[in-house]
Amino acid sequence: LSGAPAPPRRPPSTSTPMSSSTPIEHLWPDPSPQRWRATQSGYHAALAAAAPKANDLQDFYDATLPIKARSTGFTTKTDLATLLDWKMARGKSRPKLKSLLAENSGEAVKNATRAGYQALGEKGLREAINELTALRGIGPATASALLAAYYGAKAPMMSDEALALVPPYTVAYTLKRYLELAEALIQKANELNAAEDAAGVGNPSSDSHSLARWTPRMVEEALWTFARAPGPGAPKSKRGRAAGGAKVGAARGGKRTRKT
Repeated sequence: LSGAPAPPRRPPSTSTPMSSSTPIEHLWPDPSPQRWRATQSGYHAALAAAAPKANDLQDFYDATLPIKARSTGFTTKTDLATLLDWKMARGKSRPKLKSLLAENSGEAVKNATRAGYQALGEKGLREAINELTALRGIGPATASALLAAYYGAKAPMMSDEALALVPPYTVAYTLKRYLELAEALIQKANELNAAEDAAGVGNPSSDSHSLARWTPRMVEEALWTFARAPGPGAPKSKRGRAAGGAKVGAARGGKRTRKT
């Protein structure tokens, strides 16, 4: 109609999005710690809405699992199976992984997780992941979930949502892609902490002094929340998920492996 205002133009995308018309990565380059805080603070609500089974196991992941692991120095086969239940409920269900995990002896799981935790503290992420992926049914993604629970300040989780929203926007369940993602999430946590420090957030004189400092795990939670419970500006796919996730990796030729 004559005189009708023109619709707002969408910003150009710098990657191949799941939706053909809208970019998905607009949280990642945003330097605003306020926006990141607002997104990450909605994690538990988003989890309850989008992945209720995972939400039921969140206390196990947040408290029971890491407390037991730090106390004993290892994780049991039963707890590792529960972690896998949480991970699949939060992301994609891969029942075959449970049967593969069952092939490991309880002693093998204790030894591998003990070695993985020690390697994380003494050597680094690469060595820790290698120790854990010696187990049947445990790939880099599941190993990263275990390490993130044990020490989220150093080891972020490799989720489809984070992989799809962080350059180069590919979903590949490989050690190389995980290390690339982990470096990016660690850097983002450092940037957000520096920005909040510069703004006085976290200082005793600040009204926001109770805010926890950013960790790579918190950055991943913000990305997961953005993908699963986006704000008004982020479109959803036909399944109701945000424009992100595994299909982005497929669109860009991202590799996939069965062992995650």
